[in-house]
This record gives sequence, structure tokens and C-alpha cells, in this order.
Amino acid sequence: MMIHNKQNEDNFMLYIPVKSHSNYIQKDNVVYLAFRHVSLIERFAAWLTRKPTIRDIRLDSLCIRVWQLIDGNNSVYRIGQILSKENAEHCKHIDSRLKAYLKYLNKRGWIKFKLSSKAKNISLNKA
Repeated sequence: MMIHNKQNEDNFMLYIPVKSHSNYIQKDNVVYLAFRHVSLIERFAAWLTRKPTIRDIRLDSLCIRVWQLIDGNNSVYRIGQILSKENAEHCKHIDSRLKAYLKYLNKRGWIKFKLSSKAKNISLNKA
């Protein structure tokens, strides 16, 4: 269990998000995450309700930009800096919104996190 304190929140900004959901489409500056119903129950439910076995989620403009910035190199902090510069008048409290969105993507299994070299150095210096 992770203890939530100021130090852990600051360290979260040093993590680097990496996409683990590779089935997405970017078309005309819109990103759609595509999902295929693979289990027998999901396919049966889709057949029963006459819904397709593939569904997609359309991301809004801010989420699209975050998805584009998740490249395996940008840290959470860097993504926040870029968003703040691009949307200075519209993005108040961008850090807390960004953290919540990235944690949601991680909880759904669409991204994962790796430690940046700065975060590794900090943890090694404390040991």
C-alpha cells in the first residue's frame, strides 16, 4: 500500500507514462481508443444487444494532447509543463487534473509508469 504524502506526490511528477494500449486511431486530430470484446460473455452480450464487438472511446482535446505527449520519454512533470504553456488561460490546476487523468488511464490498464532517471537518483540518495 502506498502512503500518500507530499513526497510521494512530488515523486509522481518524475514518473514517465508509457502506453500499454496500442489499439488506437488518430484521425483528423482526434484520437479513438479501440477495444475488442474478446471473451465469450462479452461477445454474447454484444450479439444479444446488437452492438458491435469492437467499440471505441473518443478522447476530448485535452486528453488527446496528453495521449500524444505520452511517448515513453516525457515525465508527468514535463507533460504538465507543455500543457500549461499551450493552454495557459484554460488550464488552472493542470497538475491535479493531469495526475487524476493519468491515474485513471493506469487503473484501466491503458498506460503504465516507469521511473525516470531523476526519480531513481532520488530514491538511491535516500537509501
